[in-house]
Amino acid sequence: MSDTASTYGKKYSDKLYFDCTTSDITLQGVEAPSVVLRCDTLKSLSVSSSRIGRLVIAAGSGNVNFLDDGFSNINTVVIGGGGGTVTLGGSIPNVEITGDGRTVLLNGSCRVCSSAAVAAL
Repeated sequence: MSDTASTYGKKYSDKLYFDCTTSDITLQGVEAPSVVLRCDTLKSLSVSSSRIGRLVIAAGSGNVNFLDDGFSNINTVVIGGGGGTVTLGGSIPNVEITGDGRTVLLNGSCRVCSSAAVAAL
């Protein structure tokens, strides 16, 4: 994939994976059991009207503001280690922080269900 990736109105039966070259990601009307963002630097993430079981943010660095749009259903957001700040807002039922070295800010009704890096909060 290139630096920018956009997916509109697609249904995936398996994991949707974005590799190291992708840094600006837009998902609109996407259904997937799992979406993995495994990039060097994540610059932007936009998710709207989507149903995602597990969203994994495993970028090496980057500051990302992710706000639930109210029309999406994301069951779990997993935040891996790396650099930069990840800000989550809205209504995300489950947040897992599995790495360290990253600042995580939770706004709205996000609930941390497990954390290997509680000191980062």
